[in-house]
Amino acid sequence: MAKKKNKILDLGGDNDGGSELWLVSYADLMTLIACFFIMMMVFANFEEAGVVRKVKQISEHFKRDTVDQERTKVEDLEIEIKKMVTTDQKIQESTGVEMKKDFLQISFKGNLLFESGRVTLKKEALVLVDSIIAMIKRKDPRFRIIVEGHTDNSKVTKKSKYRSNWELSSARAATVIHRFEKMNFNNKNLVSIGYADTRPVVPNQDNNLKNIKENQDINRRVVIKVLEPINIEKRFKLGFGLIYKEKADNFNRLNIDEKAILESGGK
Repeated sequence: MAKKKNKILDLGGDNDGGSELWLVSYADLMTLIACFFIMMMVFANFEEAGVVRKVKQISEHFKRDTVDQERTKVEDLEIEIKKMVTTDQKIQESTGVEMKKDFLQISFKGNLLFESGRVTLKKEALVLVDSIIAMIKRKDPRFRIIVEGHTDNSKVTKKSKYRSNWELSSARAATVIHRFEKMNFNNKNLVSIGYADTRPVVPNQDNNLKNIKENQDINRRVVIKVLEPINIEKRFKLGFGLIYKEKADNFNRLNIDEKAILESGGK
């Protein structure tokens, strides 16, 4: 028995390395403590927009719809613009305000902004567009703006100074973009695109190739897209002088054509 007892005691001696077994538990404890303090630093000093986005992602992952989520600037802007357009029935019927995954989309259908074949904003349309641009600027003047011009399938008349719907749609988009410039938006954040009749929302013609006027009115539109400011590298303060750098993800999820245009500066 004595020999067996001594053998057990020797497990803790220096001769067979048994004294180092406590390092396993100690290392595990230190790892847990390190993880705890990392989490403490993350929430000790943070950038509001970044944390709000992360909280929303976690909430969506666990499907906890009851969590009170703070709205982003773009979502607040959507609510404000919707309230404004509802004050006029004609504007409400011809204006669509919709929050997409990565941007706010504002659509003006039919002849709400322009007369047929023209690229000059109507007087009442000028007031409407400038009011919306002012709301966007008040929320954040660093927003990126894409303005798209769309036409229906009707050909331009011979009297028109524009050779095709490509030129007409591009000129209308540029007209709206000029209003943003007039409001002192940074032109590096502004892009105008003319799509002509290549992206109809609904078919312009029926099965007998006859034009559908109601559908043409829907397809003849100008679209303003409001995107979050682009930061190729976002910095989040973690506290204790530490900064976490994250590449912007909403820019990477853009359509390929829009992403290429923004990367080239709209040229």
